[in-house]
Parts: sequence; structure tokens; C-alpha cells
Amino acid sequence: MSATPSPDVTAAAPQWTAAMDEVSADGALAVGQYFLELFPYVHATGDTTAWRSMSHPDCLFCADVAQDAESPPEGGFEDASVRVEVIQGVELTPSASYSLTYSMQFESESGSEDDTVAMLVVREADRWLVRGVDITVTSSDA
Repeated sequence: MSATPSPDVTAAAPQWTAAMDEVSADGALAVGQYFLELFPYVHATGDTTAWRSMSHPDCLFCADVAQDAESPPEGGFEDASVRVEVIQGVELTPSASYSLTYSMQFESESGSEDDTVAMLVVREADRWLVRGVDITVTSSDA
């Protein structure tokens, strides 16, 4: 079965929470989780506004995801969902940079994938930015 072309108006973006306003490792972890949970919404709708506003100019992963969402393949992307669990957050520079690790399960019509996600999140100009993302597939049934 082919996916519905973008935009899919039924997709809902995750919601920003008060925890994400906190300048701490916990706040950074909440921001990183939100960013990963935003991924299916971005692909389903082509709406990259929140994604781009949180993407550091040096984040190649962030730019690639936005570009893919804004120029979807013919027929659009498969419906997908993610489940994200926090593994660890480490403050690298006080109130400025954080190394984050998550376990993420990605599910689509063609199968599922378990990933480990490493992320670098920075605090610049009183806002959070995702500076880098590295995803390692740990298992796949696709």
C-alpha cells in the first residue's frame, strides 16, 4: 500500500512542554526527545518550521531531514511513528552544551527499526539548538 502524499493534515506535532524551557541536562533531554518525536510529523506534513527553528546551521542530519520533507518522493512518505526513551544526558559545558543518548523505535508500513541516537544539543542566544545527530541501527525487521 502506498503512502498518502504530503501534506497529511491528520499528523499532529508533539507539544512543547515546560520542562524544555529548563536550562539543565533534564531540559536538554526533553528538547532532544521532542526533536526526535517531531521527525514523523515533519515527513507527514512537509512542515519544517519547528524543525528548522531548532536546527543548528552545522547539523547536517537536521538539514537533510528538512530538505527531504520539503521535497518528498512521488507518493509521499510512508506513515511512521517513533517511540523515544531517554538513556543518558551529560552536561559538557555548564548551561551551554549537552551530550544526549536515546533509544528510539521507528515504525512504518515497511517494518520497524530499533536505533540508538546520540545527539549534541547546545544553548545559544537563549534558545535550544540541535547541533548534531548520529543514529545507529541496532535491529531492523524492514
